[in-house]
Amino acid sequence: AIAPSSTFHSTVAQPELAAFLQRLDTEFDPPLSTRTDIGDYATKMIAKATLVVARREDQLVGVAAAYCNDTSSKIAYMTYLGVAPEARGGGLGGQLVTEIIRLATQQGMRSLELQTDAGREAAVRFYLRLGFHVVASYERFGGFHAVRLKRTIAADSTGKPATKASSADEHRQNPL
Repeated sequence: AIAPSSTFHSTVAQPELAAFLQRLDTEFDPPLSTRTDIGDYATKMIAKATLVVARREDQLVGVAAAYCNDTSSKIAYMTYLGVAPEARGGGLGGQLVTEIIRLATQQGMRSLELQTDAGREAAVRFYLRLGFHVVASYERFGGFHAVRLKRTIAADSTGKPATKASSADEHRQNPL
């Protein structure tokens, strides 16, 4: 069956975003609610992040958020990607990341970084398929084993399109 199409937006009301974050909270390890107040985080995302929200039949089914404010290094940091269970399996997560990359590039960012739980092997494989490379592996939050992934998203200063990690990034890779 063909999945219903999604529409993408850059705005969402705080109560709706907070409810979505709460709904997916326990799917993250550690849960978001153990690290921050979800309502406050939703408010911060709306105020400071580049947001992409996906809707199907007027229901919020996906959210991606990145901070594109590091103008010296031109690195954007994607801090959240969540897709509602009923919307999974049809490529929506990849579409959200692609839209974040487009918006980050428009804001002058040259690469996109994120971190995820190393134990979430499907998530790590998802990001690798999207062109990210593992650049670090470390322990956080008292036993939470994280990996940091990076993808070059914009042309370098010579105008040559960047299609893979730099050689320095490749040497730091920690294959899973």
